[in-house]
Amino acid sequence: MIVELNFAESLKDCDRYCVSFTKFIRMFHKLILPLILLIFCFSPLFGFGKYVVLPMEKSVYQRNIKNVGAVRVSLQNLNQFKSIRLKVNDLESQWSLETFIDLKAGKSKLDTTIQLQGGWYSFDFEFLDEIEVKASEKIDHVGVGEVFLIAGQSNAQMEGPAPVDDRVVAALFDGGREGRPNFISLNTTEYKRWVWPSPPGTSFLGSLGDSLVSRLKVPVLFFNAAAGGTSTGDWWTSAVYNEPPYFYVDYMLHKFTFDLGLRGVLWMQGESNSVNPGYNATSEIYRDEVFYMVQKMRDTLDFQQLSWVISLTSWNKAGADPEAGIDPNPWELRKPTRDGQMLLVESDPDIFLGPDTDILEGLANSTLRSDGTHFTQEGFVLAGVLWNRALSDDYFTQSVPYTGKFFKSQEIENHKRDQKVVFKDWNLPLNCNWTALPKASEIDLPVSFSLTKDSPAEIVGDSIRLSGLEGIVGLVFGNNGNEEFNRLQDTLFYEVPKLIGTPIKISEPTDYVEGEVISLEAQCDAGQVFWRDSEGFETVNTSVDLIYLQQTQIFVFCRKESCVSTTGESFKLEGSECLNEEQNQFSREEYVVLDQMFKKIETLDKSDIIDLILKNNLQKKIYLHQSIDQKITLSFNRCKTE
Repeated sequence: MIVELNFAESLKDCDRYCVSFTKFIRMFHKLILPLILLIFCFSPLFGFGKYVVLPMEKSVYQRNIKNVGAVRVSLQNLNQFKSIRLKVNDLESQWSLETFIDLKAGKSKLDTTIQLQGGWYSFDFEFLDEIEVKASEKIDHVGVGEVFLIAGQSNAQMEGPAPVDDRVVAALFDGGREGRPNFISLNTTEYKRWVWPSPPGTSFLGSLGDSLVSRLKVPVLFFNAAAGGTSTGDWWTSAVYNEPPYFYVDYMLHKFTFDLGLRGVLWMQGESNSVNPGYNATSEIYRDEVFYMVQKMRDTLDFQQLSWVISLTSWNKAGADPEAGIDPNPWELRKPTRDGQMLLVESDPDIFLGPDTDILEGLANSTLRSDGTHFTQEGFVLAGVLWNRALSDDYFTQSVPYTGKFFKSQEIENHKRDQKVVFKDWNLPLNCNWTALPKASEIDLPVSFSLTKDSPAEIVGDSIRLSGLEGIVGLVFGNNGNEEFNRLQDTLFYEVPKLIGTPIKISEPTDYVEGEVISLEAQCDAGQVFWRDSEGFETVNTSVDLIYLQQTQIFVFCRKESCVSTTGESFKLEGSECLNEEQNQFSREEYVVLDQMFKKIETLDKSDIIDLILKNNLQKKIYLHQSIDQKITLSFNRCKTE
């Protein structure tokens, strides 16, 4: 018998009328959850290959601060084999890594890890007797990147737009595959969008996922444990008694996080707290109830630096009737919730401020809110944009990821000897010159060298040189071993500064006159400024003058002559048609976005959201509420007149 639970339609009512979640979750915990757990307990915890248990297809392992993650490899049924050949292929480049694993007869299992830089990989396993391949298995997609857990209420749980990039993945529970979640790309259309463990779960994750993958160049995995209609009191109670919804968090930690790792928790909740005066959750109560979960998760993982990101969320205008003057969610009810969210951020250095989702305003049937509370599809896109802004480069620099409790099995005995290698008096030179690779001493077999993916350097023969870009150089060395010695492979990591700079534009005029001299200025954060026009002519200077006659393209570079590459930026100078007086007339109630004419709209309190709408091109008309103190400035590129 297959029981399909559909929570999607009930989510709106749950938040709208603020029905307590406690009765439902306790009933679910007592009646339905044991049945689900029974299925889990008598199912394999992980993959379904005959020999490969881990890694799972489209699983993503959390990388550390040096962009390196440890992928757990778990194999079974190995009695008949003498060795294993594993080839790891980077799906974004031509880089690959091949390693051999020797097996002792009679041992059937293997657990180990392989360190990889952030990326998207395939794993090809070949199982050999003496020399012949007897079996093979392949995992098509394995990621090293970022892993997040989403928690909160229905706006973090409802079905939102799918991403475009297949590196945005999630855990999907569809009731099949022996009753456990699969990992799946969220852009896949052949599934019910139920992100495990809380359906549907896509919410703002499509928009956020695409932005993070594009920006960070690594895959992103989401788990979603949000639950519609829940207050912080519901979450606190469930954490005390380990009932849903917190039960799903705890289950995810034990089932997946110890292996995959976790960057942090994204918390988007507050609508229920802010609309229910009877709950009377003060800002201090809000802080304490959520922090109880923060600490419980940290204790479970034995990792006290686990990060949380807290959004400012309180908007709940379901049932609002502006004509009748009815507002179920006035500022005085919302303020304690927002204050409590700020108290959380201020209480702990590893709790970070998330987006202010309340700027996505709207009543029922509005552009961004379907019923005054829940986001429309456009609203989910913009919520993802806001989350991407909150998860800034500073967040990824300052937060410490939990990278799991990886281990190497002691089951396999090996009578070969390990090789000893020492590199004396060698460090990676911090310049752009060719330098000899290190010479190994105390080594039993010759070693070869290669570079990890995205290392800002190149190797030719027995020499290495930097590209001039900053980053981490991973110098891989090793050999295949022989009958007497184990295979050797290790990596030396070097942090290198930027030798080729990024051009920083100092000035660029906003309007042009035909035949007038235009001056452009730039500077470099490293290296020397070079200008080059479309015909290839170069000038070395911090500024360049040109005469605007037509559309022109000019490039600015920063480099040192000894480096092997350059970093450049192009400026395309385009004139704009003059606006006549009639085109300058706009009504106050409605402002029509004219293609290529609009430069910026600024208002006192709506600039952020209007900028988002324009940037994402979600609509051509923008409606602004009139108010006495609202000021609107329209500015366009204009042609000068002589």
